[in-house]
Amino acid sequence: NTFNARLLDGSARVFAATATAIYELSGGAWVDRSRGGGYATGTGETWNFCQFGDVTIATNYSDEVQASTGSGNFVNLAGSPPKARLCDSANGFVMLFDYNDGVNVFHDGWWCSGLYDHTQWSPSPATQAANGRLFDTPGKISAGRRLGSSFVAYKDNSMFLGQYIGIPIIWSWTQITDNTGAFGHNSVVQNEGSHIFIGNNGIFSYDGSRPVPIGAIEVKLWLKNNINQQYRANVVADIDTKKS
Repeated sequence: NTFNARLLDGSARVFAATATAIYELSGGAWVDRSRGGGYATGTGETWNFCQFGDVTIATNYSDEVQASTGSGNFVNLAGSPPKARLCDSANGFVMLFDYNDGVNVFHDGWWCSGLYDHTQWSPSPATQAANGRLFDTPGKISAGRRLGSSFVAYKDNSMFLGQYIGIPIIWSWTQITDNTGAFGHNSVVQNEGSHIFIGNNGIFSYDGSRPVPIGAIEVKLWLKNNINQQYRANVVADIDTKKS
């Protein structure tokens, strides 16, 4: 996986991750920025990255969540967050999805950091770190992406909108649909205040109200007839911004 991290001063860091290491492109060469000892990404697992100010956060479900601030190597993120498959940030929070806290394995779970503090993870009204589950529909969270100041959690055939409401609930999740979802984290992309995503029912746009199908019916039928169901979680979506 690759990730382009934009820092607060406008500079960028470019990362590429393998099963055992995280590299940064520096001076035309790839420099190993892994923590000491490297990583052991599980079979079938992938890295996901998100940015919180100058802190680049990376997670692969197998290893402890990683963080690198501004420059230098990654280290285990402080505060003992759970291992998680997915991450993103919005509204002063880092959000993890599909987590394993060492006791509970909640594939439908979400866990947010403290408000404006990516190192606070113990649930507490004082810090507003919190966790919960989205079990109104079956299945695991396949994608979790920010949408403005909110988050959208996708399952295979459902979607939930998470909105910050403060103490004591912290994040309130509303089910948007129970028949449309996303293949995987990388099948959801940002597009000027909306998401474009690919799922079993075709290609959709979502702006916080309802998912709207886009594209010709021929595209939907082609996807339905040709997608390899075994590897659909690996589908990657992208947008040609010059033509969209």
